Amino acid sequence: MDITITARDCTLSRSIQRRAEAGIRRLGRFEPRVQAASLRFRRERGLHHVEARLTVPGVPLVIARASDADCRTALDRATGRLERQLRSGRTRRREHRAPRLAERFAPAGGG
Repeated sequence: MDITITARDCTLSRSIQRRAEAGIRRLGRFEPRVQAASLRFRRERGLHHVEARLTVPGVPLVIARASDADCRTALDRATGRLERQLRSGRTRRREHRAPRLAERFAPAGGG
């Protein structure tokens, strides 16, 4: 998995970078096909904003945003939102039941 971390108008400590990478890698439990992840950190008006984007083949781009006064809290909220999105998508795909062929091609008149 390719992970890109970008910081705008702020500097990230090495511990935040490691925490971000670990959080994104942990998401592999919910969606093992994740190919790339992009994390964007920025600071504006005293708030830390985090935007996380995941690229999964066959799935629309998964995006989560979070803001907080603390960078770690914003990161944790964004990864939590990604986790919920991946979990619910996986559940939807797993529980989807296509109609049986006999039901799909049954005569319209019922008999």
